[in-house]
Amino acid sequence: MGHPFKGMIAVLLLGAASAIADEIRIAGQRHRDVYVGQTKEFYYVHFPETGVLERHSRKRLDVTDVVIDEDDADREALLARYQAAKAGPATGHPGENEPRRAVADTSTYTLQQELLERAEFESRLVHWQALGASRRQEQLNNFLAWVKQRLGSRGAEMELKLGQLQTIAPEAFARASAKVRAQTQQAPRVKAGQQVEVSRNGGNLQATPLPRQVKSPSASATPTYGDALHHAREGLALRDKALDEFHRFLSYATTLDDLELALRNGYQYTLRPVAIGQWQGGGSQKTAPVVVPEGVWRLTCSRSDDMGPSKFSITIHDAQNGRPFTRIDGADFMQMRMRVYDDPGRYYLKIEQDESGIPYQIAIEQLVER
Repeated sequence: MGHPFKGMIAVLLLGAASAIADEIRIAGQRHRDVYVGQTKEFYYVHFPETGVLERHSRKRLDVTDVVIDEDDADREALLARYQAAKAGPATGHPGENEPRRAVADTSTYTLQQELLERAEFESRLVHWQALGASRRQEQLNNFLAWVKQRLGSRGAEMELKLGQLQTIAPEAFARASAKVRAQTQQAPRVKAGQQVEVSRNGGNLQATPLPRQVKSPSASATPTYGDALHHAREGLALRDKALDEFHRFLSYATTLDDLELALRNGYQYTLRPVAIGQWQGGGSQKTAPVVVPEGVWRLTCSRSDDMGPSKFSITIHDAQNGRPFTRIDGADFMQMRMRVYDDPGRYYLKIEQDESGIPYQIAIEQLVER
């Protein structure tokens, strides 16, 4: 039967498209303008705005799309900002001397990846099935409306930038060509953006700089080669953002199709949850530590948002050193707050909520074979 929702997204995108410093996607959230260090087993994500350093296993499925900037100067500037924002003296990468799990061989790694994917799929399926047919259809309609809105917004940005580039490019590139020809003929040096007079001297073209004129504030600025480059780069950045959204939308649509197909075919669950820790409340709290054993585990949160927007987040901290492991601060495209992990350890949760008092229920569960 194919992927109907995936097809709809592809049709929408056909109508609609650069990275600065390092980038990384963690649990579905893209982080830009960060400094990413790496070892054989971990990524170390430095956040220059907050001075926070997070370590994430390279084995986790939800740590993806890592881009390391080739401009060393930009990366060093980000690292300097991180060091300035960090409280206390710099200590280098955390966890270098901590015990680590080793992957025995490629087959073991492959099996672990398959288990993670299965655990995430079955966790989503539990949520999707519990919604009921009418709410599932409502979610699908909301999803398509959201995609249309995002593509419409991105398309408008692209049209505006394309119009700017088409307006400025002809004269700007003509001026740039005159500049190159003038330099080739050893004419007086023409500064970027300076007006020139191009004349023929025998068989050669000659460019002569004209005196700069001071224009009144109301006069329009003359387009320059630098202006054209600026708009072109911004256009490429918008294109890359649109392509990034394209891949995310297709991934979401494929997930929804797979879930619907599993329900129609009577999917038999292969994993069962074993409770490790449970918490509930309506305000901020810090939980007692819990020990998560080897294997796959998940954190899920159910929360009613009927009372309107509010600030809410769950941060998992390593109980050994207090470092943040990962953070959940919003629902995904299925209105779920759920993450699946394969990092054993001793953790505690820091739950932060404003004065809205919206009730929540949080659980950490190990997923074992049935």
